[in-house]
Amino acid sequence: MLSQKLLFCLLLIAGTLHGQDGLFTNFDEASFYHNPALTGFIPGDATTRLQVRAREQWRSFLGTGAYRTMTTGIEQRFCGNDDGDYFAFGANVQADWQGDPSLRRINLFGSFAYTKDFSSRFQTRLLSAGVEAGYLQFNLEQGSLTFDDQFDDPGLPDEALGFQNLLLFDYGVGIFFTQFSKAKSGYGFNAGISAKHLGQPELRFIDNPATDNQTSVNLPTRWTIHAGGNNLPTPALGNTTLSVLGLVSVQGPHNQILGRVLLNLERTKTGDGKYLSLGAAYRMNIGVNGLGSDALIIVGQWNGPGYRFSANYDMNVSRLRSATNSVGAIELSFFNFFGKASCIRCPRW
Repeated sequence: MLSQKLLFCLLLIAGTLHGQDGLFTNFDEASFYHNPALTGFIPGDATTRLQVRAREQWRSFLGTGAYRTMTTGIEQRFCGNDDGDYFAFGANVQADWQGDPSLRRINLFGSFAYTKDFSSRFQTRLLSAGVEAGYLQFNLEQGSLTFDDQFDDPGLPDEALGFQNLLLFDYGVGIFFTQFSKAKSGYGFNAGISAKHLGQPELRFIDNPATDNQTSVNLPTRWTIHAGGNNLPTPALGNTTLSVLGLVSVQGPHNQILGRVLLNLERTKTGDGKYLSLGAAYRMNIGVNGLGSDALIIVGQWNGPGYRFSANYDMNVSRLRSATNSVGAIELSFFNFFGKASCIRCPRW
């Protein structure tokens, strides 16, 4: 008989652990992951954004079973009826590989957002509302599973699962507000809230009504609140500006808090759009064992005209650090912005 406890653990990993729900440290750049209202929120007056991201976690501990996440997406925005308004469409694909045996997850989503301009003489104010919909596909690598009876007799054949592949429809919504100065410094503030997995799709690999309560789980709705300030002046550091961001994400019993600080070196001096940002972030989890530290993160970004490259390294400070030697995750991302529209007013963050 197949170990139902094993499958239940795999389902819990897929459904509730944020490390396997596409966790990204640079959450302000992971628009598809955090908030559909960020669709089309592209720096400056560019109309199109391409993005590619990759993350690998816990290789020192799990080896070939390390958690891996890759995503790619495109967004395009268009002028609205009123000056400063715009609407945007986006499409993205995300793939996760989780553990050994592998539980693979692929997300294929489309998103739409509309942004209304409420600007005044000295301040630009934008309010966005967004929606997303798509499919989640889960695949369990059955060939690498060991069943109960096979521990006594490895020659026994594998048992058949009721569902080895799952295709589930899902959707989410979000809102986002930003305000920034029309002055050259362009400092500003923003805040948003989103709800993902509103459909709470059911994950179930065993077709047995008698055990559904033990071998299935609904993907909980994930609520995210995020806020930040960008290009904040630092008189003591001259032309360097400060960016601060914070996030609280709640999904079932497993939740996270993340804060990040970046120094944008010589941000206002060069004038050519090129600058280096360096900083740090700290992530904490709130789970069944209460509040606990998760990772100390080193962040670096290189910004240029029409592109951005980011790299993060997560140092594990959780209870697992003794097994991982504090080695955590590496995350890389690249963004390309292009096109031009005179009706759009967005900060160059």
